[in-house]
Amino acid sequence: MNHSLNPATLHLLGHSLGSHIMAYVGKNITNPSVNRITALDPAQPGFEGKNPIIRLDESDASFIDVIHTDGRSFLPFLGLGMTSGVGAVDLFVNGGKWQPNCILDGESFPYKSIYKLPKITINILYNLATCSHSRAPRYMAVAIKESCHMWAHRYHSESASLRRRNFIADEKCDEISCTIMGLQTTQFPARGNFVIETSGTYSFCGKYFNNN
Repeated sequence: MNHSLNPATLHLLGHSLGSHIMAYVGKNITNPSVNRITALDPAQPGFEGKNPIIRLDESDASFIDVIHTDGRSFLPFLGLGMTSGVGAVDLFVNGGKWQPNCILDGESFPYKSIYKLPKITINILYNLATCSHSRAPRYMAVAIKESCHMWAHRYHSESASLRRRNFIADEKCDEISCTIMGLQTTQFPARGNFVIETSGTYSFCGKYFNNN
C-alpha cells in the first residue's frame, strides 16, 4: 500500500514564526511544489526585508495567501507581523496594523518614541504583543467556520497610516476585482494587496466589506 503524501494536495498554515517554518517546508519540497501556504501574520523581527532564502516568499508554494493583522514597525510600536506583502494575495485586515477592541490603536498609542519604551506597563506590553498579532488565526478560523463571507477590496497601502481606520480601498467589488478570506481564496483570480474591515467582536463580520 502506498502511503506517500502528494505535495500538490498540501495546504500548510502557520502563525507568526510558524509561517516561516511552513515556508522552509515549501522551499525543500519541489517537483511538485506544495500546493498552498496560508501565512497568519508572519513574524517580522529578523525576517522583514531579509533574503527570501530565510523567510516566507511567494515562490515557496504554488499559491501563498497572507493575513496581516499586526504589521507595525517593531520599534517603537512593537509590531510583530510583517508590514509588506509577500504572497500572491495579501489581506491587510483593518489596515493590517491594529485590530479593533485591542486596548490600544494607532490613535491612542502613547509611546511613539523609542525613549518612552521603558514606561510601558506589563499590561500594555502584553496587549501589544498578543492582541492584534493573535487575531490572524482567529479571523481565518471564522472564515472557515462561520457563514460570514469576508470580502477583500483592493488596498492602496501607500495611503495608509498607523491609524486603524485610515485606509483606502477600491469601492468597486466583484468576483474579478475582489477576493475572499478563507479556503476559497484560490477560487478568485485577483492577486495583490487587499483590505478587509471587520468588527471587534466575534464573529468579526464587518458591515462595509461583508458582501454576503
